[in-house]
Amino acid sequence: MRWLSPFGLACGSLCLFGTVFAGQRPNQPKTGQPTGVVCDKFDVRAQLKGDKLALAVDTDLPDDTVLMVSVWRTYREKGDKDKYTIDYFSERGTVGRWRGTRTISVNNTEAMKRFEAKRNDLAKIGMAGEIEWISDRILVSFIVPVGQPNAAFGEMNKNLRGKMVVTSKLSRLRVVQWKKQLPYALRERPALRLKYADPQALKVGRTYRLSERTALMPEFQPADPLAAIPKMKYVPVDGRIRVISVRRKRGTPWYSVRAADAAGKVIGDGWVNSIALLGQDVEREAPSADVTEGERKRVVKPDAAPGAAKLPIVSGKVTLHLRNNETVTGPVFKSREDSITLQISPAALRTFKLDKIKRIEQDGRKLFEASPSRPKDAK
Repeated sequence: MRWLSPFGLACGSLCLFGTVFAGQRPNQPKTGQPTGVVCDKFDVRAQLKGDKLALAVDTDLPDDTVLMVSVWRTYREKGDKDKYTIDYFSERGTVGRWRGTRTISVNNTEAMKRFEAKRNDLAKIGMAGEIEWISDRILVSFIVPVGQPNAAFGEMNKNLRGKMVVTSKLSRLRVVQWKKQLPYALRERPALRLKYADPQALKVGRTYRLSERTALMPEFQPADPLAAIPKMKYVPVDGRIRVISVRRKRGTPWYSVRAADAAGKVIGDGWVNSIALLGQDVEREAPSADVTEGERKRVVKPDAAPGAAKLPIVSGKVTLHLRNNETVTGPVFKSREDSITLQISPAALRTFKLDKIKRIEQDGRKLFEASPSRPKDAK
């Protein structure tokens, strides 16, 4: 056996010291090897007991990795194929915060109260419809998004790799995601019909309760506006109006109505400007009912030639059935008696003329049905 001299031991110690502290750690990849963050493990435990959901993540990602955690339930509105969400929980946290088990509330009553408040606010501006279907499951999601503060991930997670990494085919973004559906019955179901209405889209035949004192004009277009003012009445707070028909003046809907006070005493017939309803709580008071001919004759004065075809003035989301058998659904951008313009995408509008429209539907109700086209050779 050979022994190292004291000089040799000293040299060896200096060499080891230089290797550790000269700028390269023993566990760092050698030059030429890929660098970044590796995710080969991303296991989530989700256990639902009553209205409590226990969640925890087991992963090889660094503790400072940003993590988006969400819990929701989906629903669908009438006449709309898209699904929307009822949110239960949402948090932007870190992997370190979710390594240990955390228990969150998924109480249906609380979630439905938040959802109804949000839905009624949207209804007032015509952005909500009647519910057709609600899922009996909740969906739990964990996502490692782009924009990580840890520089090792690289811009847009370009340095993130491993067995659990998913790359989008379109955007080429690299993320880690985990989703799971859990059965969770919904006993406190939200009202299928909306409580509040869009003031710009009141429906013929429906009764509404108004939250503020509102002017009731005697005529739609009085020959002498100043003379009409003394004849003007008011619908009091909590008064009701039943819509008989809808007209437009400079693009603004006006409603011919029969008005009553909170006790049901009839005030009279007249016209309500939709602008006067903005900012109010316009609450649906009763189911729709067909307007009788007597109501029409009492309130509405015809000013068009008999039989003249006109489109109804509509707002909100509608479905058009065209004469070429095409069906188009979207929010109304502009509504006129001879045409209707829909927003068919975030950046595109499309206008449909009266003679091209066969039927208009909204929330399962038929708003317009064109008379059958006559054959060209018909006399």
